[in-house]
Amino acid sequence: MINLRLAYAWQKSGLWKGLWKLETDKNSVEYEKTYTAAIRALGLRMHACRELSRKLHEKGYSEKNIALVIAELLELGYLNDVEYAKSYIGLSYDKLKGKRRIEKELAEKGVSTLDIALAFEEYLNEHDTAMDSEIERATLLAEKGIALLTIKVDLTDKASIYAEKKRIREKLTRKLLAKGFSMDITYKAVESVLKINTDSWQN
Repeated sequence: MINLRLAYAWQKSGLWKGLWKLETDKNSVEYEKTYTAAIRALGLRMHACRELSRKLHEKGYSEKNIALVIAELLELGYLNDVEYAKSYIGLSYDKLKGKRRIEKELAEKGVSTLDIALAFEEYLNEHDTAMDSEIERATLLAEKGIALLTIKVDLTDKASIYAEKKRIREKLTRKLLAKGFSMDITYKAVESVLKINTDSWQN
């Protein structure tokens, strides 16, 4: 009969092939080597289950021992995809990333859609700062972006003013979209920053 805890670990690690062969032999030298490698990786930084699984697989450890180790680390609380995602969200917010990009990057690391959703919900319930607001981060990023631009405009020429506003708008829009902000949030942030910085220009 399949050990359900190991089966769950097998699923979390993304290793389905050979599920029926799962064994609980934790006394083997190979298991100890796999466990040591996993602990060493976790000592450097947090990992998602599948991310750690892939790393161990690349080092040549067997799928069976990887699943056994993942199961042990899950039980000990050393692995937790929701907590990992929450930490990743916080770091990504500091880097002014949008929600869409964060979701994409977490998915690429093997975190499930459900765990990502739970992580966002828990993170936002636990934090209440301006940086946790999507529009606030997008606006700050737009402000940083426009500050780095070299303004090339002839304030006596309406055509020049129009062209320069268009150029700035397009550059900031591309920047925010690339960071993972939605079109709606991007539009609001860009227009707000553009208005503040060009209000003194001749209409």
